[in-house]
Amino acid sequence: MIFLESPWQDPYLNLALEEYIFNEYKEDSYFILWQNDNSLIIGKHQNTLEEINEEAVRREDVKVVRRNTGGGAVYHDLGNVNFSFITNWVTEEEQSYGHFLNPVIQALSELGIYAQLNGRNDLTVEGLKISGNAQMIRNDRILHHGTLLFDSDLEKVGRVLKVSQEKLRSKGIKSVKSRVGNIKDYLMDPMVTVKDFMEHLRKCILQAGDGSMELDSGDIDKIYQLADGKYRTYDWNFGRSPKFNHRKELRLSCGTVGVEYQVAKGRIESCRIYGDFLPLYPIEEVEREFQNVLYAETNIYQTLCRIPIEKYFADADKEELMACFY
Repeated sequence: MIFLESPWQDPYLNLALEEYIFNEYKEDSYFILWQNDNSLIIGKHQNTLEEINEEAVRREDVKVVRRNTGGGAVYHDLGNVNFSFITNWVTEEEQSYGHFLNPVIQALSELGIYAQLNGRNDLTVEGLKISGNAQMIRNDRILHHGTLLFDSDLEKVGRVLKVSQEKLRSKGIKSVKSRVGNIKDYLMDPMVTVKDFMEHLRKCILQAGDGSMELDSGDIDKIYQLADGKYRTYDWNFGRSPKFNHRKELRLSCGTVGVEYQVAKGRIESCRIYGDFLPLYPIEEVEREFQNVLYAETNIYQTLCRIPIEKYFADADKEELMACFY
């Protein structure tokens, strides 16, 4: 097995690194350690906007990135350690979560922490989740990756993750709320740092004769290209969300206004506006303005600004309308 530690703390680059090694290095087995700073990592089949608290994400400058594996959304900071195994897949045993997690459990036990595999893909200590895991198989290669909450800001997790906002409905995979804990709270030696912990993992997972690798300039260029062309894009992180409905109805100064969108690939396919307000002009004119608009706060506000709202919503102002349109 070959060891690689990512030189980055950028989630766009780290997810690109993982995909690049998975696709381009097809002969050997790899163990990768990496950390992301201040980011939300969304499962491949989730509706991103259902999973995040957009206001908190903006306020706290959190990066939102979709990964290539399924499962729920997770928060990463520098108190969290991510690990990846990339290897050949031959038998069902080599697909099992225990196959990859037993060495991690053993590494934790050597620190006096007794973790258990809970369900199919979580590690828990005394009932608290410390690790979530996911897998992907392609062309007889398997990627298994997971988190290890060492000393994360658990309060921030609750602020930036917001499961299933009432205004949105989709068939995307929903995150499951779990009670989480930090590994550091169970250590016998409180002076152990996250870097110490990563070094301990490396020594426990790798065997005598295993090697390590460093990325060359060609690798780095291709990883940057993949990050820019995929992981930094709106299309991948938001537009790949399953189709969903937005429906919101409020009592405004002009009367009751309801807005319903059908959204696909991040854009509004259709818009319906209803209520007991009294438009002077056909409300269908407004509905047409919203077709093909990105379902993003800035784009929806810009669309509202182009509309002479007094012709349709009397004395209502843009701010109260935005509360209904987004």
